[in-house]
Amino acid sequence: MPAEVTPDAEGRRRRFLWLTILVAVWSLELLAVQQFTSLPSDASHVSDILRVAGRRWVLDILACTFLVCTLNRLWLYCLFGVGVAFSNVLIVYAGYFESPLSWYVIRHQWHEGLAVADYGVALLQWPVVIALLVAAGIKIALRERLRRHQEAGPKLHRTGWAAAAAYLAVAIGLAGVSKPISQIRSGSPEYIYGYVIAWVSEGIFYDDTRMLRMAVDAAEQRSDRLSAWESPLDLGDRVAVVQVESLDWDVIDARVDDQWVMPFLRDLKTRSICYMIRPFHETGTSDADFCLLTGLMPNGKIAPFRIEGFPYHDTLPHLASQRGYTCVAMHGNTGNFFFRRPAYQQMGFSQICFSEELREMGCPMQNGEVEDDVLLRLSAEWLKAAKRPTLHFIITLTSHGPFHRLRPEQRALFPNPSGKVEAYLNCMRYVDRALASYLEALPEGTVLVLYGDHESKVRGYGETPHRGERVPWLMHCKGRNLAEQQRTRGMPWTQSGELRMLDTVTYLHRSLKEYEVAQRKPHPAGSGPVR
Repeated sequence: MPAEVTPDAEGRRRRFLWLTILVAVWSLELLAVQQFTSLPSDASHVSDILRVAGRRWVLDILACTFLVCTLNRLWLYCLFGVGVAFSNVLIVYAGYFESPLSWYVIRHQWHEGLAVADYGVALLQWPVVIALLVAAGIKIALRERLRRHQEAGPKLHRTGWAAAAAYLAVAIGLAGVSKPISQIRSGSPEYIYGYVIAWVSEGIFYDDTRMLRMAVDAAEQRSDRLSAWESPLDLGDRVAVVQVESLDWDVIDARVDDQWVMPFLRDLKTRSICYMIRPFHETGTSDADFCLLTGLMPNGKIAPFRIEGFPYHDTLPHLASQRGYTCVAMHGNTGNFFFRRPAYQQMGFSQICFSEELREMGCPMQNGEVEDDVLLRLSAEWLKAAKRPTLHFIITLTSHGPFHRLRPEQRALFPNPSGKVEAYLNCMRYVDRALASYLEALPEGTVLVLYGDHESKVRGYGETPHRGERVPWLMHCKGRNLAEQQRTRGMPWTQSGELRMLDTVTYLHRSLKEYEVAQRKPHPAGSGPVR
C-alpha cells in the first residue's frame, strides 16, 4: 500500500509547486526583457542565442528564488511595481538608442534622463506596459497562493539564502573566471550576464581613468571619404553651423495633403552641397556636437562631455580662432545639459550663450528655454554687425521630442495635433520657417552648414519607407549655388547613408584648415565678405 501523505508533506509539496511557478513566471519575464533590450546585432546563430539565454535564465531563477523566499510579501509587491517601471525604462532606452542601458549612463546622465522624462513617457509601448502589469498581477496572485502554505514545514529563508549563495558562485565563476567581463568583445555585458552583474562590474572597473582611456581610443578612429573627391570649401568670413534637433532625412521630402512639410529646406537642398549621413547617437544629442566641434568619434558609452580630462585639441573653435574668426556658441537650453558648458569653455569659443546668458540679455523665454526663431534671429543680427570674420555654432531646441513645445499660433499644419506624427510635422514646419527667415537675414556670402543631430524616431509619415537613423548634411553659401561645385553629386553613396557624420565633419575641418582668413582686413558691419 502506498505511504500515507501527511498534512505537513502535502503542505511542503504545494508550497514547492507554487514557489516553482512563481519563480518560473518571474524569471521568464526578466529573461524576455533582457533578451529584447540587449540583443546584439552579431548574435545570429540560434545555438549561441540559446546558450547565452540559458546562462542568464539560470541566474534569473536563482535571483528570483532568493527574493521570493526572503522578502516580506509587501516588500516583494513593491519590488514587482518597481520592476514594471524599470523594465519600461530599459525597453524605451534600448528602443531609442538601440543599445542596453549601462550603469555608467545611469551614473553620469540621470540628470538628462529626468529632464527628458516626458519624452520617455511618449515613447512607451502601451501593449508592453499592459503585458508587464498583467505579469505583475499574476505574480502577486501566485505569491498569495504561496502564503497559504508557508506555515507548513520549514521556513523558506534557508532556500532563499542557498539560492543567493549559488547565484554568487555562478556569477563569480562565469563573469570572473570562465568568460571575464573585461574580455567581452562582442555583444555587451548586459547581453552575456544580465543587467545586475554587468552593472556591478561596470561600477567596479569603469573608473574615470578607464573611461578617459576608452574615449581617447575611440577618438583615434578616423573617417574621411570625401577628401579624395571634394575640394576644400571657401568658407568666407561669415560661417553659421546649425545643429537642428530631430531633423530626419525623410521629413524634408514629406507632404501633408498637397503641401511640403519643409519647402524651404527642400529647395535649399537643390542649391547646396548635400549628403545623407548616419549621425552619432549612442548616448544622446551631445554625440553630434562633440563630433562636429572636435572632429573626433565619440566614445559611444556615455555623453562625451562627461569624460573628465579629455584633451580638446584642434577643435573647430581653436582652428577658427587661429585663422582670425571670432567663435560664438549658442543654445537655448542650459549649459549644464549634457555638461556642455565646461567642455565648450575648453574648446576656444570667444563667447558662449546658453539659456542663462540669453536670459540676462533679455531674450524672451518659453518654459525656461529660448525658442529657435529667437535664437536664430539673434545670431543673424550679430553676424550682420560683426566687423571681423565670425563663426557661429548653434543648437536648436524647439523641435525636441515629445514635440509639444510649440505654442498654438506656431502650429501651421495641424492646429490641434492628434498624436506624435502630427506634432512632429508641426515642429518641422516651424523649424523650416525659422531657418528660411534666418538665411534671408544673413549677409550675402555667409556659409550655412546645417545638419540633423539624430532622427526623430517618428514613423508613419511620408510616401517611402523610413530610413531610420539618417539625417541631412547641407552646406550652402548665400548668393551662390554650391551644388554646382559638388563633385560627388549624383553618386549613389552620397545619398544612401553610407557616409558617417565624421566624414562630413572631417571635410568641414579640412576646409577651415586650408582656407586662410587671418590676413583679411576688417570690413564694415553688414557688408559682404572681402575677397
